[in-house]
Amino acid sequence: MPRNPYWTAQDAAKIQPLLKIAHDKVFAPSVYDFYENDVQGEAGMTGAVVYRIYMRTDASYWLGAKGDYSTSISIYDSEGYLYDTGISSQYNKTVDKAGYYYVSISWRYVPAGTPGTVGWTFAEDFGDDGKDTGSPPSTTVSVAWANILRTPGDATLLSLKAQTDAHVVSAPQGVDQIIKMAGATTSVATLSYQFFTGKIPGLAGIDYLVDPKGANPNNLNSAYYQSFNLENRYINFAVNLGKLGEGKATFAAKYGSLDLFDATREAYKTIFGGTPTDAKIHALIDTRADYFASYGGDGANGIGTKAAMVGWLLAEAVKADVGMYAKVNDVFLVDLADGATFAVDLVGVYGRAVYEYAG
Repeated sequence: MPRNPYWTAQDAAKIQPLLKIAHDKVFAPSVYDFYENDVQGEAGMTGAVVYRIYMRTDASYWLGAKGDYSTSISIYDSEGYLYDTGISSQYNKTVDKAGYYYVSISWRYVPAGTPGTVGWTFAEDFGDDGKDTGSPPSTTVSVAWANILRTPGDATLLSLKAQTDAHVVSAPQGVDQIIKMAGATTSVATLSYQFFTGKIPGLAGIDYLVDPKGANPNNLNSAYYQSFNLENRYINFAVNLGKLGEGKATFAAKYGSLDLFDATREAYKTIFGGTPTDAKIHALIDTRADYFASYGGDGANGIGTKAAMVGWLLAEAVKADVGMYAKVNDVFLVDLADGATFAVDLVGVYGRAVYEYAG
């Protein structure tokens, strides 16, 4: 698809949270929620607003715009590539790839200075079945919480559900918040296994590692991990997996003969997708080598020390939300919000060149 030649930083700056999306609703073309009133400007000038919407492959989306001015709708994918454009008043669309899309609604002022109203509405029909069940957005959040965090609901979930039902935040924004919370639990497991074994655990493995009700007393939600900060969670998990556990043979084969400096270069390339400069590597490890060794327990260039370095890099990627691993994990968790396939190579399934980051 061609990249929109007019998509600029100014367009990106117009993106705002979606105030409301009707979940599993079928809208007649005459029904609109009006978000802009008394808009006016010089003749020939245009006004525009851009919303970020998560679109699923198992739903259809009805987008409508109308008002006292000529309106149009354009759809862009997450990288700014034009998906569809020139829709004058309404749009009923299914997408072939789940993810975030940008919906741009624009209007042209004619005649000059004449006040008027421009409005639009968004509806999501689950299953594209034309049935109006009206499932509340809090249902999406509850399902995402259970699927991603693998924990019972708590006061945070109740608050998030109340905010989504009141349209303070949209359901996709609620899912985004859940994904951030997963950085200290589910993502520790998925990213560590991705690095050391080449794929994430299966469903039973995730539950063993994360679910507080499961058979593992030292799961990532257990009392054992409560005193660990984010970095130390990833480091502890990485040392256990890369030095002692399932990933030790593969990790030793690739990294065993490398010193910490060269091992950091290779690990950074894998996690972030770009090649760091020597100066970048020095900045990353020169003041942290002893810190890694204290967790690795086998000297400055020991396999445990290098595993600790990997854990720390994974934590930094998650904190900054940059690079190949962080981005493919984000997409997987969005997918997991309503069901996804486990035991897959995240990079192989979700990787894209645009996720690469050299720092």
